[in-house]
Amino acid sequence: MPKKKKEVGKIVVKKKARRAPSFKVRGDIILVAVVIALIIGGIAYIVITQKPATESKTILPYKTFYKGLKAVFNDKNKTATLDLYYQVRGSTEYEGFTVSVKDLLQIRVFYFNQTVGKENNTKTIAGFAGIPLGGPYIYPLLNLTGYTDLLDNASQIIFNLRRIENTYNITVNKKYLGETNLHLKGFKEAFTCRHYIFAYNISNGGKVKHVEIEIWYENKYWVPVKAVINVDGNSITFELVTVSLNYLKPT
Repeated sequence: MPKKKKEVGKIVVKKKARRAPSFKVRGDIILVAVVIALIIGGIAYIVITQKPATESKTILPYKTFYKGLKAVFNDKNKTATLDLYYQVRGSTEYEGFTVSVKDLLQIRVFYFNQTVGKENNTKTIAGFAGIPLGGPYIYPLLNLTGYTDLLDNASQIIFNLRRIENTYNITVNKKYLGETNLHLKGFKEAFTCRHYIFAYNISNGGKVKHVEIEIWYENKYWVPVKAVINVDGNSITFELVTVSLNYLKPT
């Protein structure tokens, strides 16, 4: 009997306390707990105790995009947060149903660096984070792409190849389709992109899922500006439509 299909409408994304990181626990459990607490604490601090100074609307999204990436990934500016907004369209499986999705996914990217501990027993926790805020269907889907809130670099937004291969020990078939200019409707300028297709099988909920991801990485920071994720015949497209760069100032 075919599965029922239901509609998932556009979801208005609210800035709220973020989820705990979804990375797989490895190494020192105490250190992992500290990282989780840091990100959760940082989220609350960003959302509740600080007022964002939003980038001027006269600055076009394309320039804001690269200015924000530089601030986060090059300058490691702890006061900068870059929000990436992806239009999400297609179908995916959620709680046993195939759902039709028309949504806007927000991924907030930032750098954190903080010293924790007391007196002579201190540790510095630092790194990049990318927190997805969207409909509940998104988290099971991102689990299949190896996504984790803790990032090594910008290329791991949406799809984390390193985690799929190294942590999950999965063989990924890779195909490079060359360099192309990609025009996205939210940006006046075209992105020069590296175009790839990745395919692999992953066990999830006692079932083996076949995943194929076609992805376009802009060629400076390797941010995926467009991705088409196909899981067992269900296809869903992520397309970057705009960005917002904020500099946080204490109240």
